[in-house]
Amino acid sequence: MSQQEIKREKGELGHFAWCLLVALKLAQQSGKVTNKTSEHLFVMGWLANAQKYKLFSRAVASDILWLQSEGKKKGAKANLIGNADYWWKIHSGQVANQDDLFRLTYFIERAQQAGWQSELVDDKDWMDESYSYPKKQTVYMRKMDLIHAYDDNMKRLQPVEMRFTGNVVALLPALAQAYLHYTQPVEVGHYMQIEIVD
Repeated sequence: MSQQEIKREKGELGHFAWCLLVALKLAQQSGKVTNKTSEHLFVMGWLANAQKYKLFSRAVASDILWLQSEGKKKGAKANLIGNADYWWKIHSGQVANQDDLFRLTYFIERAQQAGWQSELVDDKDWMDESYSYPKKQTVYMRKMDLIHAYDDNMKRLQPVEMRFTGNVVALLPALAQAYLHYTQPVEVGHYMQIEIVD
């Protein structure tokens, strides 16, 4: 893990996100931001100033550039504040209080930070016992689980299966950090499988 990644882990991204959220709230209270378009313009201007004046450490520079790029490509539909809110929640220790789908997403991000890949598998391949799962460290989920297992409020309605190629035991702490309850890992052919349960 690089020094920059360590600094991000220690909360610099959360601090950056908090500053952006507070600045937006103040702009809304003063009447400068009244709709999605003015919100987008405010956030893009705020990000430009943060970058121009180097208001935050280099540890979050790539995040600022990514937000700016998304904002330029997608306009007001980029959900820049949604990203900032997500970063704030995961870096402020509020994971336990979040909805089920948020916590699953948090787990997947933790796995990716640890060098794992994630892949969604369609029903045909999921049910095919001869489907070849590559040997690389990967978390697999069935696409339809993400559609049917969660309601409109992101609450999980049924168990969600996950398959792993690689040392799944190394990811068990990340499942715990995401406050996900799971069954014991079971070896099934050339992969390990767990279920996210209540």
